[in-house]
Amino acid sequence: MQSIEATREFLLNTKALPARHADAPEVLARIMRLNIGEWSEADVRAEIIDPLIRLLGYDKESYFSLDREKTVEVLGGHKALDYNMTLFAENFWLIEAKRPGPAENFDRDALYQALRYAAHPDVNAALLVLCDGNKIEIFDREESLREPLLHIARADFDRDFDKLRALLSPWQAFFFERRRVLRLIDKTFDNENHLSRLEEFRAAIDRRLIEKRARILQNSRERIDHEGGLRAHIGAVGKSDPAQLVDADFFVIHSKMIAEAMTARLVTCANELPVLVTNRILPDRPRPANAAFWANALSYLIGLEQAGLEHEPIPVYLATAGRTPHAALTQLIPMLLTNFAADPARQVIILYSAAARRVAKLAMILDNRSRSVGELLHFVERAHGDELTFAQAVSSPERHLLLALDSIEITATMEFVRRHTDGRRAFQQAAAQQELQELWAREIAMLRRVPNYHELARARYGDECHPTAACSVAYDCLGHNALCVLEPHGAWKTWTLQHHPDLVEGMAELGSWQARKWLGEEIDTQRPPASDATLAGRFFFGDAAAAQALREGYGFLGRP
Repeated sequence: MQSIEATREFLLNTKALPARHADAPEVLARIMRLNIGEWSEADVRAEIIDPLIRLLGYDKESYFSLDREKTVEVLGGHKALDYNMTLFAENFWLIEAKRPGPAENFDRDALYQALRYAAHPDVNAALLVLCDGNKIEIFDREESLREPLLHIARADFDRDFDKLRALLSPWQAFFFERRRVLRLIDKTFDNENHLSRLEEFRAAIDRRLIEKRARILQNSRERIDHEGGLRAHIGAVGKSDPAQLVDADFFVIHSKMIAEAMTARLVTCANELPVLVTNRILPDRPRPANAAFWANALSYLIGLEQAGLEHEPIPVYLATAGRTPHAALTQLIPMLLTNFAADPARQVIILYSAAARRVAKLAMILDNRSRSVGELLHFVERAHGDELTFAQAVSSPERHLLLALDSIEITATMEFVRRHTDGRRAFQQAAAQQELQELWAREIAMLRRVPNYHELARARYGDECHPTAACSVAYDCLGHNALCVLEPHGAWKTWTLQHHPDLVEGMAELGSWQARKWLGEEIDTQRPPASDATLAGRFFFGDAAAAQALREGYGFLGRP
């Protein structure tokens, strides 16, 4: 157990090396070819140390800066350091240049000089680096000065450069300082005599960390380019393979800007390859889809109409009023607002996708060992993810497990459709419905093992934005998502209210705040819950017993 905890601690307080700088091969090869026999310290600094520091990732006027010839004061006198590396304006390590010498290792005098500088309160560096052009040696003054932590001969600079990066590159040095704090705690409390002192120190540390929250939030606002990350994501969507967008990204609800970028990309591709794009999204036969997929498909049809693409291969089930995007929309909108009541094959797929997601989350809650998977994904993000990104800011074991539900839902839904599609590519709706009903039975049995689902789910995995437990049990995600897509499109919003006011009213009864807003009500208006018969008919093929058991298990009985 101790080794596992040590591994976790290490992974959370270290950083994987990024790819080498593009110039590294050429720069390192040039340094290794140099003839430096008569060089001075200034030559070593200019021709060897400066290029190495740039390859490590340091630069003036950046978060990872360096001070050349930094001056420190000692008893009224001044001493100049060759280099002092800073991250976020804090000192982390220093490097001293020496004239080239024939010795294989540096002598005590060279190390003593660097040690005096490192101990100065204006520096307080643990890592001391010496370089004479022929070799580099790194010492950790808080661990051992008997021998270097790392020795690299110039002939091995290319081979061993990653060893140097592992100690001195900016993020490595940053996390080294965190490990330095942990080492100091070990050193201090290995000699403590009173447990009460331990608790007093823990309280002092907790107070300081709490006080740092405001500073950390300020750092996040100043250093993490949230808008840049969003722009990069939008740019990537604009170049994505349409198949990737349809078969993966369509299964997830995205921000407005990302959703618009997906629609724009697919509409552009449809203009060139209409059969490949539109047929993939809206084939004649039932395809794997969840509530998010249909919201994105609805947005795509609206995009086709706005682009004036009138000759798309509209599927038969949407072509009753004509084979144009406009005509298809008049058919699709009421289907989405009735949970595909008139299309049992597509309805069973929607209901299965929601049930598969619920059961996957239930399994995670019932078996807390699944948390180790979330922890592993969190460790990978911590160690390998870009530090100055939104993904790093929000990473946690719980979040990674909740994100895994998206992948599980997609895979399960695709496998479900594959299992129930015969050799003639016909979907076997009756067999699919039977499997879904069996899944409900297993779900009900699992819920009986959870006395308070919401309390346990929140305790183990936190709050989830997606209403997993409610979808297709007490809440119509499909219809609500459709109304949200239609909201910014005034003409289609008006058309829906004029032609299907009863369906909008039904969505309000089922808890859609968007429907209440359309009907002129306050978003937080509390309506009586939908009747058992309504929910059973909409989500359970009229099976009132299954509807009631799942509502009870998830704690929705009697809740508005």
